Amino acid sequence: GTTAVEEVSPPHQRAPNWMRWFAARRHLPFYRALLVVDPDEFVVPECWNISIPAVLRAWTADADRWPAPDVAMRDFGRPQTLNNGVVLLRNSPRGVFFLDHLLDKVAWMQTIEKDQGAFDETVLEVVGLEARERGEEGYDSECAKHVFPNARGNHEVALYALCWWRVSERWGGPFGARGSTVIHFADPRLADVNHVVGARGLAEPAILHHFAGRSKDWNEMLEQFGMSRRATADCRQVYDHVDAMAAQHSCVPGAEAVWPGVRCMPFLRPIDERGSDGEGSGGEEGVLPTEKAVLQKGEEEVENDEEGESEPRTEFDVSLDAEEFVEEVTEYLALQVFYVEFQRVSGYRTDHRKVSWRTVYRSALCS
Repeated sequence: GTTAVEEVSPPHQRAPNWMRWFAARRHLPFYRALLVVDPDEFVVPECWNISIPAVLRAWTADADRWPAPDVAMRDFGRPQTLNNGVVLLRNSPRGVFFLDHLLDKVAWMQTIEKDQGAFDETVLEVVGLEARERGEEGYDSECAKHVFPNARGNHEVALYALCWWRVSERWGGPFGARGSTVIHFADPRLADVNHVVGARGLAEPAILHHFAGRSKDWNEMLEQFGMSRRATADCRQVYDHVDAMAAQHSCVPGAEAVWPGVRCMPFLRPIDERGSDGEGSGGEEGVLPTEKAVLQKGEEEVENDEEGESEPRTEFDVSLDAEEFVEEVTEYLALQVFYVEFQRVSGYRTDHRKVSWRTVYRSALCS
């Protein structure tokens, strides 16, 4: 047989990201379960006494009530980034099926973050198969179109994430309470075993921090862990360090802030029949007060990126029910974030407007 390295070496046109899944397939038959992790992570020193496999239910005391899952991962709710940096795979028929089903997609080209998009699709397919076993419709691959680049050659990561959240909620249940019998979605509010480090850094409590992305500052990671590169080669020094940190700090394995983390505020107000401000400015014909909402001027101000001018508000259709309204606003904001980030990275200017998306999102959730 071939090694995992050979599977991603020429003549194969495969990204190195797939190496760990080939390695898992090679070694899984010899173990009860495997924990597949990325190398750009560390367990918080004061949390070394918490077992990540136990959080992922690699084994359970009450197998009848809480059967051990075949696959386990951190759950992701809106608007968190999907990530497969920590995954437990069991050596069971369904665990092997999941891994084989994932590896069937290795020939997919230009997918989102190499193996990530294929992994996310596999999750939806398995949850969809469970739904069909219950007599429901099941997953029809409606999100797959967003796994690949669009006509302009750009990945629409935000659109895929929106589709994934919607479908996973439809067939698996809400964030933190998904009902799959194959996949366990660990609730990060209780124990976060794959916290993707973002703008807030390590401010969010977790058991494991994951420095995902293309740019790596390994020295910074080691500094955050609290040890030099040379010192980490000595296991005794590592154990002494984590013991000392555990004596000084208590482990906070998760935080309620990961979701919903929303502070309800009256940012949205209805337009009346006389106009947006109720002063007879001429409202839209046929539009009822409950069908439109505007953002109040202030933190939510919309700026015109081309001319430097500002407008006091932007409008969203709230004649939809609450779930549809949140989805509409979330999609709009996800696209805004995508274009702003694209402009920052590429240097290109766009005619899309920047918005205070956190404020709008909170308003949508609270409406």
